[in-house]
Amino acid sequence: MKYDTTLKELLQEGAPLLWEVLAQEQPEEFLTVELPSVHLRKPDFVARLASGALFHLELQGDNDLKMEWRELEYYLLLYKLFDQAPIQFVLYFGSAPMAMRSRIGNESLQYRYTLLDIRRLKSEYFLEGGSLSDALLAVLARAENLSPREVIEKVAEKLRPLPTKEQRDWMERLMIISGIRGYENIVREVAENMGISLDIRENKFFQEAYAVGIEDGLKQGLEQGLEQGLERGIEEGEEAFLMRMLERRFGPLPEWARERIEKMNRTALEEAGMRLLDAQKLEDVFPLELSN
Repeated sequence: MKYDTTLKELLQEGAPLLWEVLAQEQPEEFLTVELPSVHLRKPDFVARLASGALFHLELQGDNDLKMEWRELEYYLLLYKLFDQAPIQFVLYFGSAPMAMRSRIGNESLQYRYTLLDIRRLKSEYFLEGGSLSDALLAVLARAENLSPREVIEKVAEKLRPLPTKEQRDWMERLMIISGIRGYENIVREVAENMGISLDIRENKFFQEAYAVGIEDGLKQGLEQGLEQGLERGIEEGEEAFLMRMLERRFGPLPEWARERIEKMNRTALEEAGMRLLDAQKLEDVFPLELSN
């Protein structure tokens, strides 16, 4: 799922409690920055704080074992661009234990940035404020006295005063964020209690990803000939879409999973996509007879 995009939206729109933890003050201005390099670098957030400090934040959903060197590259490029040393944070929100390093130390170089696992922060902290963006982040933090369902129900209570359409928009965001922790079923049940049906086919992110998959598949199919191009193109697009969703949820796919997907017809691909919503492990996505 497109976790990083949704998280960026939440921080861009507000999340004052999280910004208070990270920067000790609120961003006064978000700066649009693209850094020249061998590969174009686009940092997640570069902000000008009210104090005048330059603040750089990266959101990280997996363990990049070269993160300290990546941050150092950002540091040098930002310093060169603004003639000012940036304050650097990496906020980790992944499910695996955090295994990145926050410093470089050798005879010729000493460098450090701040690395924070969002699970070091309490869910209750994010639920105390009035920001809906902060409230959604409570799902990723550590709940001391609340179950995951109770956290999600408290977030839902904050959404109830909103018009129905806005409730649905925020619940879709909550659904995406909850996927990082495997709480999608709880969100769906809470949404249904609010009279909101969260259908994967109506989610804007999934629609966009599906369209990209279909477009890629059509190109491949048409290259094989116009006669069978359309049908096979759509099928290959659905294959690409399913693989993309599985990789975002479970990581790189083993060869057996790719082979299963390639053998599926359109109906089987659609059914596998729906099973993905409830899957706790990769094998749950495939029919029993195919996963042996």
